[in-house]
Amino acid sequence: MRITKLLRSAKRGEASAQTELGLSYAKGQGVIQDYQEALHWFLKGAEQGQAMAQYFAGYCYYEGRGTTQNYQEALRWLTKSAEQEEIEAQFLLGICYENGRGTAQDFQKATNWYLKAALSGHTSAQFNLGNIYFVGKGVEPDYKEAVLWYSKAAENGHVKSQFVLAGCYYAGKGITKDLQKAVKWFTKAAEQGEPTSQFFLGLSYYNGQGITQDYEKAFEWFKKSAEDGQANAQYYLALCYYYGQGIAKDHEKAISLFTEAYLQGDLDAKEALKQLFN
Repeated sequence: MRITKLLRSAKRGEASAQTELGLSYAKGQGVIQDYQEALHWFLKGAEQGQAMAQYFAGYCYYEGRGTTQNYQEALRWLTKSAEQEEIEAQFLLGICYENGRGTAQDFQKATNWYLKAALSGHTSAQFNLGNIYFVGKGVEPDYKEAVLWYSKAAENGHVKSQFVLAGCYYAGKGITKDLQKAVKWFTKAAEQGEPTSQFFLGLSYYNGQGITQDYEKAFEWFKKSAEDGQANAQYYLALCYYYGQGIAKDHEKAISLFTEAYLQGDLDAKEALKQLFN
């Protein structure tokens, strides 16, 4: 019933209905999923100036959904949408300019579009803006400005920003070195399943850096990270088994984990195996 009503309204030329119908086809809600049909209706709404339809049309061309991938056409529709303050379009337009997709690479324009989205609270735009300043793409590197944007995104749960912000506190980049705050942000990212943060959180507990030394918790976080294939976590997890730190000694398990880490190129694991078998 809902789709029938939407179709009638869309055929009458109602832009909002055309956009909603396009979304129904894109998500397979009430109809069989069909990206070509979704793009058809997005374009109908986009041609009437509907900002959200323009964004979705641009997104379809960007990803090659329902059509051949076409960055230039994506850029055209994303620009129209972004100029109407559609935040997702502003973010994706920033990506186009940063990576030279559908246009010449232009870090200044990328920064401008990321900034517009970031000021509206778009966490991925805040993260990308942080990266622009951290690396110095088209601007002088500015670690303090980078940390400002990483912090905004991290506070709103952006896991990559939480990890990078933890690294900034750990190394004292753009902010005063603070191992306790590093642990705080490694913890937030680790709890969201970020494997490198899980390793560094384990390392913090293992060495007692920024937090009370706790081998059991170190083991727990090394194990989570190692299960995701992190070689450095596999190495430290092997140490825990070998020396009985946070877990009962198990030399067989330790050797297995040293081997897994070594096969991924971990040099510490290579050295450990050399010493064990010499």
